[in-house]
Amino acid sequence: MNGILGMAQLLAETPLSEEQAEYVSTIQSSATSLLLIINDILDLSKIEAEKLELLRKPFRLSELLRVRLFMSFLMFTDTFGCNLAAF
Repeated sequence: MNGILGMAQLLAETPLSEEQAEYVSTIQSSATSLLLIINDILDLSKIEAEKLELLRKPFRLSELLRVRLFMSFLMFTDTFGCNLAAF
């Protein structure tokens, strides 16, 4: 999946028609979603096999929430074709 995402990024940096750019954007968002699902399945299989290792590490909850909410917002705007650069 990382290879697909990397190649899609390279493709996005080339001259594309509006329609082609939309296709590349769809590839990128679909591959990202699929990668998240794959990672979740791998985590679940580790839990079931009792092989999941948790790290005790300090973090700032406010920073974590800010980043996650922003990423969710970006995915939402991308879904509806909004351009944040316009704001």
